[in-house]
This record gives sequence, C-alpha cells and structure tokens, in this order.
Amino acid sequence: MMNSVVSIFIVSIWVFLFAHAQVRAQDSACEYCDGWLCTEGLHKDFFTTGRHDPTNWDAALWENTAEYGADNSDAQGVEELVVRAQSEYPWSNGEAVAFSVRYRPTDGLVAYQVGDVMLEFNYGVNKLFEYILPFAKADGNGNSVELTDMWLNGTQICDIIAEDTYVGVQIPLSDEDQRSGFTVTGNVKLIWNEDGHPQEIPGFHIFAMNTHEAPTLITLASFEASAGINSVTVAWETASESDNAGFNIHRAAGTWWFFDVLFAMEPETDEYEKINSEIVPAAGGESHGKVYSYVDESLMFWMTYYYKLESIDNSGESSFFGPVKATPGLIWFSK
Repeated sequence: MMNSVVSIFIVSIWVFLFAHAQVRAQDSACEYCDGWLCTEGLHKDFFTTGRHDPTNWDAALWENTAEYGADNSDAQGVEELVVRAQSEYPWSNGEAVAFSVRYRPTDGLVAYQVGDVMLEFNYGVNKLFEYILPFAKADGNGNSVELTDMWLNGTQICDIIAEDTYVGVQIPLSDEDQRSGFTVTGNVKLIWNEDGHPQEIPGFHIFAMNTHEAPTLITLASFEASAGINSVTVAWETASESDNAGFNIHRAAGTWWFFDVLFAMEPETDEYEKINSEIVPAAGGESHGKVYSYVDESLMFWMTYYYKLESIDNSGESSFFGPVKATPGLIWFSK
C-alpha cells in the first residue's frame, strides 16, 4: 500500500514538473519585454487603450502625429499624441471581454472593438507597420491584466499575464502582413482592487509601430474625375512606371449633390467596388509616363460618385490613390 502511494506521489510530481516545464518552454519562446523598454528605439504610430475608469472614458484610439527620422533614432521623447475616438465601456471586474484591432491599407481604416463598442478613424492608405505590440499594465496592488487567446492575421500569439508591472510582446510583421494590413483579436480581463486604483491601471494597449509608406511603383502626375450628363470620365497621367502591370478603378456612390454641397457628406469607406471588368494595362515605363482614361456610364443623374485608382505591380501588390469625385448632370461639379 505504501509503495502504491509513493508511486502515485512520484508520478504526480513528475507530471507537474513536465507540465510546468512545457509552460516555461512556451513562455520563453514569447520573448516578453518589461515596461516601456518594449518601445525602446521604436515609435508607436497609433494605438488602442482599454482601461477601467469610472469617472472618464474606458476605451480610446490614439494617433502619434510626431515626425521621426528614417533610423528612428529620435523615437523617444517626441510623441505628439492625439485622441481620435473614445468611449465609455461598462467593464466588469475579472470578466473576459472580446476585442479586435484592425488596419486596412486599401482605405486607411483603423477599427477597434471592445465588447459592443466600436471606434474608428482613418490613418491613411498604404501604410506599412513593422511591429505589433500587445501591452498590459499592472501594479502589484491587486490590479492586473490578462490578454489571452490572441491571434494576429490567423496565427495565434502569446498570452500576456501582467500582475506586478507592465509587460508586452514585440511581434514583427512579415512583408506580406505589412502589405495586407493586420487584424489582432483576443480576450482581455481587467482585474482591479475595489479599494481604488490608478487611472491607467489596470489597462492594456495594442501598439502599431514603425510605420512607413508602401513603395509606389508609379509616379502619378494627375488623377481627376469629370462629369458628363449621366457618366463620369476618370483620367490619370503617370510621370513614370516601374514593374507596373496595370490599373483598376474603384467607385463608391455618395449622396445627392445638394447634400454633398451643403454637408460635404462622404461615402462609407468600405463601399468602394471595382468597376472595370478587365485590368487597364500599363503603357508607361521607367523614363516616361502615359495618359489613361476610363468612362463610367449609365450613372444616376445628380448623384455624387467617388473614385479611387489602384495600381498593381507584376507580383500582384497594390497601391491606391484618391479619392476624386464628380456628379453626373452637373458638369461643373467635379474634382
């Protein structure tokens, strides 16, 4: 009997140590960073905030509008942070809440959802980010954060459990992920001391870091839309083209011209659709450009239409330009 008990005890200890070793091995592969050392030598360009604050906003989207040198040597200490969207959110102590953060380079939209709250702003098209940094803020006084079940563009990334300090994980983006944009999803728990806690703790961020412009393979000299009676002519001219396969035209319907003039109303950015059935083939070169045009016909009278130009290189990568707009029936109302 004693031998059986001893055997069970030894096996239990072995199973515990094995499992613990597996967890440690998994954690060690994550390369966690401590505190603001996570951002050393990098600049955060936009980021989300989630926090518990009974007296103020609980979720926000921020943009850093500071300019940085090409080598990021001046990334520290020059931040110019602007809040682009914010909202209250009814956090429950210790309850897991789903969140998502995404950026689409085709239209520049940044969208941050926590629970049923959605915040958005336009950061600009064709931006590339080198790193994504999930970041949790705790203080060791009963205020902690758990970021779990996180995914980046369909690949699972490390959990972050912050109990005593600030903890983050730098995640480099592949060239493909940089060009296609990113989506981060996961669950977050904010656990706070009911006796009180600092304004920013517990809290978490998702940082998009080290942005730069996508390289364009064409130099665009002009891009405009001109109205006809029930049509729009989209015309563009390139100064030079390199490795360019051709172009697509994307259109979005806006508003009746009366509302457009009075209120400058714009279409929803995700309503653009490609309207040419075949690619407009490239005809320029590295030392010379070309003039192109496309006629969009059978349009509604006095409706304002918006257009974006997509250039596609020979590997299938895209860059977008615009938008421009025109109103059929008002031949003087075009841009």
